[in-house]
Amino acid sequence: MKVSLSMKTIVDCLTEADWEECREPDGYARVRGLAIRYIGVARRRTSGRVSAHLADKGIAPDIISIVISDLERDGYIDDYKLACAVVRERRGRKAEGERALRFRMRGLGMKGEAIELAIDEEPIDDTTRVREFLETKCEQSIVQLANMTEFSETGLKIKSKVLRACGGRGFELSVALPVFDALVAELRDSLI
Repeated sequence: MKVSLSMKTIVDCLTEADWEECREPDGYARVRGLAIRYIGVARRRTSGRVSAHLADKGIAPDIISIVISDLERDGYIDDYKLACAVVRERRGRKAEGERALRFRMRGLGMKGEAIELAIDEEPIDDTTRVREFLETKCEQSIVQLANMTEFSETGLKIKSKVLRACGGRGFELSVALPVFDALVAELRDSLI
């Protein structure tokens, strides 16, 4: 009979004596092993998430710091690479402004310098991102407004709804409004 145990089951089965050994400086190898198992094969864990996981297991902060530094050096953890992936992923229908991207990546436990580097190296600004968002996610509303012969209360509600959606994605009104107005005008001109 074949028995299959997950890593979570194995980690949960460790005794208090095992955890005490991890808390000791000479338990470095064990703590590193715990971290690597938590990171897993996909290696999509940030330094903050791995640190929090180890802290939840009662590991001393100084050991965590050493293990995280070593795992970064060895390529197990790469906040910059993950930050770049998030920036690339949050385009089109999923587009977010820089403010929202920073908030998202901090929530994922990425280091501040990795976040800033990834955002700074992306050649796309918020104006382009909001345009992508409006063209893909809000296309129907833009078409409705472009087809209106005169601006009405309904038009104002549609515009407000779209601009609130932009704000919810971290786009400043000062960026979203001119792009929105330009898209409506471009569509109106193409319909004439």
